[in-house]
Amino acid sequence: MRQTAEGANDAAQRVKSVSVEADHSDIVVSEAIQAMNDIASSSDEVSKIIGVIDEIAFQTNLLALNAGVEAARAGESGKGFAVVAQEVRELAQRSAAAAKEIKDQILRSSGQVQNGVRLVQETGGALTRISSQVAAASDIVGKIAYSASEQDLTLRSIPQSPPHR
Repeated sequence: MRQTAEGANDAAQRVKSVSVEADHSDIVVSEAIQAMNDIASSSDEVSKIIGVIDEIAFQTNLLALNAGVEAARAGESGKGFAVVAQEVRELAQRSAAAAKEIKDQILRSSGQVQNGVRLVQETGGALTRISSQVAAASDIVGKIAYSASEQDLTLRSIPQSPPHR
């Protein structure tokens, strides 16, 4: 009976350790969700900045077009300016294309972050359920350990009868 009591106490300690680890996992999951939400917020901020860059590229393109028109009106003396206006226009178009590419990449990343948040939340839910089950098991094992200890004490308190001859 003593071995049973010791085994039950050992099991209770092990279950308690698992319960502590499960609680720690809950904290880690919460921190991971917060980190992913922070990444999503940063992505939103970068998207806003890209929007500004895209707007600047659009306005620069319009200015380059207007400069090209004015250069054409100036005739022969505006040819050098027309070349510069064309270069500025191409630069604006490349900037707009790069801004669009970055924006598309951010959208893909945001989708991946949202998926990651969902998966981490599901993991957190699973860990919460595991924690509940571990707590229930810990309670049961604790009761078994207590009962085994009580039985061991009871058996020890019963006087041993002398051997029969």
